[in-house]
Amino acid sequence: MIDCNEATRLNASAPERPLTLGERISLTLHLALCPPCRYFRRQMAALRAAARGLEADAVPKPPVLEDAARERLRERLRAARDDT
Repeated sequence: MIDCNEATRLNASAPERPLTLGERISLTLHLALCPPCRYFRRQMAALRAAARGLEADAVPKPPVLEDAARERLRERLRAARDDT
């Protein structure tokens, strides 16, 4: 039977890759006997659900520099380079 560390690793990697039959059986048996790992699994599921609920628009986009301002900066950089 797997230990809690291995169960945690399998719980964390399950959404990223399919578990093998042996891994699924081992994890199921471990979870049947280990309340802390069952709790961890529920926490991970809640975190994943919360993350899926976040909208991409919730993160502000970085400010965009207007073309005219960008060109002025380029000119100043060129002038500064020419002065050296």
